[in-house]
Amino acid sequence: MRPILRVFRRAGRTWVSVIGALLLAASIAAAVAGPAVAPGSPIAIAIPDRLEAPNARHWFGTDQYGRDVLSRTLWGGRYSIGAAFTAVMLGTVVGGLLGLLGGYHGGRADWVIMRASDVFLAFPALLLAIGVAAVLGSGMKSIVIALAIVYAPRMARVMRGAALPVRQMEYIEAARSEGAGAGRILLRHVLPNCIPALIVQGSISFSQILLAEAALSFLGLGEPPPTPTWGAMLSEGKDFLTTAPWVSIFPGLCISAAVLGLNLVGDTLRDVLDPRLS
Repeated sequence: MRPILRVFRRAGRTWVSVIGALLLAASIAAAVAGPAVAPGSPIAIAIPDRLEAPNARHWFGTDQYGRDVLSRTLWGGRYSIGAAFTAVMLGTVVGGLLGLLGGYHGGRADWVIMRASDVFLAFPALLLAIGVAAVLGSGMKSIVIALAIVYAPRMARVMRGAALPVRQMEYIEAARSEGAGAGRILLRHVLPNCIPALIVQGSISFSQILLAEAALSFLGLGEPPPTPTWGAMLSEGKDFLTTAPWVSIFPGLCISAAVLGLNLVGDTLRDVLDPRLS
């Protein structure tokens, strides 16, 4: 508990980290509690109210079908942030496990894992995600799987790089001499020392995955209409940028705020958890 509190105290000393934490907390709170506080249905059509500018009844205005943009933005945050978080967790677990095994054992297993990672990393991340999502079909599940596949190799390389120096430490040799098995050494000695690097990479990748999810939804590979996601709302509003810019402005601002908060928090975690920067 004390190391965790020490991390929070050190992170709270700069205004950059505070702003990042506030933006991230606001984005997560909106995604979690947004549907409960949304003023109306995100899919209810009201043609007489179409393309209304922001007013007392519709704070963010309405879209081309008269749907409340605020309600759609709040619901869209749940889908977009939820999909990005799930993809980060899957990519971190799969990639981190592979990188941990490869970095600790070395040899042929490490060579196979790294060469497979090189194959995936040879393709542009967004292009590969589009290809995988197109093969799996449209839908949020396909986007999550596609993004997890794309970002798992990065996690594997980060974990491998953190595990390589740890396996040469004296306490690892002492554990081996006492008869500890590979599984126990990995879980009790290697993994705890690699977690800080994984946390930093995960927080930074979260923002990249959120942008990639928005791009895939913008291209029509996400949830089908009328389900709101931030990327799909940007796509729907692109035809009304001159007449009704609020249809795209508000989901775009939410994406920007969430990504900025994640980047600032990721930089802060890197500064706090990386002893070389202390």
